[in-house]
Amino acid sequence: MKLYYMPGACSIGIHVLLEEIGKPYDLQKLDGNIETLTQLQATAGSAIDQLQTALTRNEDLQTSINGALSNTDSTNIATASIMYANEQAAYSAALHAGATIVQESLLNFLQ
Repeated sequence: MKLYYMPGACSIGIHVLLEEIGKPYDLQKLDGNIETLTQLQATAGSAIDQLQTALTRNEDLQTSINGALSNTDSTNIATASIMYANEQAAYSAALHAGATIVQESLLNFLQ
């Protein structure tokens, strides 16, 4: 039977009892095990922090995606078509005006 102990602790009752009944036991110090446990806790804590950061980022992305999807779903097709046609007409007018200006300035340059 293994009996774990920590130096300076008051858990000597089991030790005394085993001595009295003559049962063989093996004493194991907890110092080495506590160091290992501390290292494992630090590793687990680091992994938990990384997972919580990833979870937060995933939740933020999900919120962003849901917002974009909501904007797409609530688009009024008629209004969007009219706005597109107006912007296309303005773009065509700007191109025509630019071409007219360039043509006149080219004629002035050639004269």
